[in-house]
Amino acid sequence: MNIFSQKVTILRSQHIGAKAEPIDEVGDKVQKGDLIRDISGGKLGAKIHSSIDGIIKEITDESIVIVK
Repeated sequence: MNIFSQKVTILRSQHIGAKAEPIDEVGDKVQKGDLIRDISGGKLGAKIHSSIDGIIKEITDESIVIVK
């Protein structure tokens, strides 16, 4: 059994404040720690980073899916 996640779903809003906007597109490769969602226009919110190395498979209004 593999104890490491092969797929993660990262929520767009994990905090109080503005929702983070995607900076990557479906099909882009990301590495663990890469910035994948940012806050624009000086709004209050949190930047979101990838938790695994992988490829972005889906971006919705609520989440981003990364597959290893």
